[in-house]
Amino acid sequence: MKTAGSAVHEVQSTAEFNSVRKQVADDPNAVAIIDFTAKWCGPCKAIAPIYEQLAQQYPGVKFLKVDIDNEGLMEVVQEHGITGVPTFTMYKGPRKVENFTGARIDLLRKVLQQHAS
Repeated sequence: MKTAGSAVHEVQSTAEFNSVRKQVADDPNAVAIIDFTAKWCGPCKAIAPIYEQLAQQYPGVKFLKVDIDNEGLMEVVQEHGITGVPTFTMYKGPRKVENFTGARIDLLRKVLQQHAS
């Protein structure tokens, strides 16, 4: 679900996540980045506006947000082995190409430039 005016898609269920992942996996040039986040996480709140700006800057990339406390997404969180937030995971087509934890703006920009350009 996209909030009004947002380029970031906030995923609400495992089925929805799997649907988006399948779309990306089926296209070897498609790129998706997932922000595993939590409402109580200070660094997550700090990087959220930058993540939103990057989503505007890279309209060809699917920017997803997964709230680790959403019970409908527990399977996704477990499958990705999330132990800290924020964690960013990037897929290019069917392959996971990046994964890192922390509000690391410089690294976030670098991986987008590397894989989405």
